[in-house]
Amino acid sequence: MDIHKHIKAIRSLIGKENPNALQEPIDTLIEYVHENVSMLLEPKNKQLRQQIADCFYLSGQQKLALLPDASNAYYWLAFSSFLNDDVQALCQNVTSLIREDSKSGKSAYTDADLLNIFFLNATLSDNAIQKYLDTVAKAIENHYPETAAAYFLKANDKNLDDEQALDYLSKAIDFDKSFTFAFLAIASIYQSKKNWKNAIVYLNKWINLTVSNSEIYSKFGLSPAEVYFDLAVCYGKLKDYENEIASYKKCLELEPLFPFAMNNLGYAYEKAKDYDNALACFQKSMQTGRDENYPYRNTFRLLKKLKRYDEAVAFGEANSERLPKSVQNEIEQLREIKSVDIPQVDIPQQELQSPAEDEADATPEPPIKRPPSGITANAFATEARLEDEIEDRLNKGLPFFDLPLTVYDGDDGYGRQYMIPAIGRLDLLAVHTETNDFYVLELKRGLGDDEVVGQVSRYMGWIKQNLAADGQNVYGIICTAGASDRLKYAAAANPNISVFNYSVNFSLA
Repeated sequence: MDIHKHIKAIRSLIGKENPNALQEPIDTLIEYVHENVSMLLEPKNKQLRQQIADCFYLSGQQKLALLPDASNAYYWLAFSSFLNDDVQALCQNVTSLIREDSKSGKSAYTDADLLNIFFLNATLSDNAIQKYLDTVAKAIENHYPETAAAYFLKANDKNLDDEQALDYLSKAIDFDKSFTFAFLAIASIYQSKKNWKNAIVYLNKWINLTVSNSEIYSKFGLSPAEVYFDLAVCYGKLKDYENEIASYKKCLELEPLFPFAMNNLGYAYEKAKDYDNALACFQKSMQTGRDENYPYRNTFRLLKKLKRYDEAVAFGEANSERLPKSVQNEIEQLREIKSVDIPQVDIPQQELQSPAEDEADATPEPPIKRPPSGITANAFATEARLEDEIEDRLNKGLPFFDLPLTVYDGDDGYGRQYMIPAIGRLDLLAVHTETNDFYVLELKRGLGDDEVVGQVSRYMGWIKQNLAADGQNVYGIICTAGASDRLKYAAAANPNISVFNYSVNFSLA
């Protein structure tokens, strides 16, 4: 598109009595900005950026003059504010846009609507972005209070801890089961909590929801390749190397130069003991030059581990500037080994050490995208440690209150912090390894006696109707630091609910 001719065409329409004539050319201009925003933000293109901003401003004013309740006119004005880096005007125009959308009968803001709004913070500083997002959240809360968008934005309050954020995100999904932002945010929180299995579940849910329109997210800077990269990291943490490799391959299929993906793919191959493919990936990674010094360190280390000392020394000498200084000492040691004239042979795979101890040096640790809340201590600390303890016991096959249980792991989610639509998140969902019955394990968390029994009963009822097969029973276990008589009597009304005290050791309440 010849952008200068397009600007001229829009200007020729401004001032005429038909405001709808501006819709198509302005939509095309918006698309142009989406595709060229980085170029437009360069200082040398300031004049072009100003011309485009003027088009948005004059078109918005024209439309409001003729159609005062035209909500999309405020979006055009917001685009002008965005290009002019006018934070105050941007906040005012977006607030007006949301207000007028509500007046016009728009029922809710979808994730696609939020994509359009979030795009407008691309030029802002961190402080300005927070002001802008707070403004959007307040406007959505005022005009669309009981919607997925409102609860999603509440979850992004920096003063919340992870548990509170997850509760809001769960409510967002209750309102709109296709609200993709919520799934990504939940996955991010689970990654930060090292709950890799649930992170995988929600990353895959996002992928399944966006498979037909992923290019829309790419346009707004949310790369599907990045989601596959995160998915690969989670699989790697679980030592599921087959799926880790497949996810890195998909990431590279979408974006062949995605940072660190080729290096990490090589390391995944190494962990899977496919050393030829590992070295090939490290070589490709070095050729792209996008993965810093990681592939150089990995190549030297792997050649050394394979006892291919001639190649390791030659590689180290040729790439000394890319390798840590400590490697120079290793090269000298390898030269001494070579001088003894020990024949180099292929090493059986089972004799090679696992590369796990080298992981910190082999791949960069991916950043957790959701910033920490700043809350360092909260009421859930003890219960979180207890969850860790119980999960660890079950994963090791140890009995729990003399019950042979394992953590539930299905396509719909992993048993820790298992999310139930419109009800909440249960602490641990387990399955009896012999009878296949379900067990809901819930920590009291300071809830009232009647409340926690009711909560467990709701979880049990949902699982009975939605997960349990015919003949599969559902039981509840309430863990508490001290079972009161009120709690015992409340639980006694349901013979499938048991109450246990916990301390360092477990004992029947």
